[in-house]
Amino acid sequence: MSGADEQGFGPNSCWGKFAALAIAWSATTKQATDSVNHPPHYTQTEIECIDAIKAALGSDGFHAYCKGQVIKYLWRAEHKGNRIEDLRKAQWYMERMMVELI
Repeated sequence: MSGADEQGFGPNSCWGKFAALAIAWSATTKQATDSVNHPPHYTQTEIECIDAIKAALGSDGFHAYCKGQVIKYLWRAEHKGNRIEDLRKAQWYMERMMVELI
């Protein structure tokens, strides 16, 4: 069993299936503006905030952080004014988790 499977993130896990759906969805949907991919309030210096978070938390901590962000954005998507943007943010963090596992 691979490390990803041991953590519940393998291709047959709930997260793995969600990731496959997110990738398929993004292939057929126009990507969001910079407010999702590179918000200006997180890119004001040479180092983007997400990269500083990764450096501070290490690989395992960063993976947990991204997972928490996915949960947060999915949780609140139906309760805020811009559901699509929150779903795209959840997708962004899911894709970032997958990139880190490759």
